[in-house]
Amino acid sequence: MIKKMIILWCVIALLLVGNVLQFVRNYSCLFTDAVPDAKTALIIAENVLLAMYGDDYFWPGPPTPEWGIMKLDETVAFDRVRRAWVVTGVLPQPPDGGLVTGSVPEVVISMRDGRIISVRHI
Repeated sequence: MIKKMIILWCVIALLLVGNVLQFVRNYSCLFTDAVPDAKTALIIAENVLLAMYGDDYFWPGPPTPEWGIMKLDETVAFDRVRRAWVVTGVLPQPPDGGLVTGSVPEVVISMRDGRIISVRHI
């Protein structure tokens, strides 16, 4: 009787392991991140801000000496609590080296599915 119970439990365990492996094979796309790195998050944020504000307000790419055009900070932060990339803007420097006041955009992008969590000015 005990041998039959052990064999039955082994068969059940093998069936469960087989089902778990089949699930992982079929749904492995659920376990990968849509935005795997900061470079991808920066590209998404650039496109979001270009769509919202246009070329007059925001210019993607490396910093240029032009005055009055918003840039994005190349250093992208990662929020471990929300598992999200946080991309912020940088205020342009005036040609005379004076004080700059104002706000910069912040785009928060979900690492898991690429969803835009928030766009705000800070």
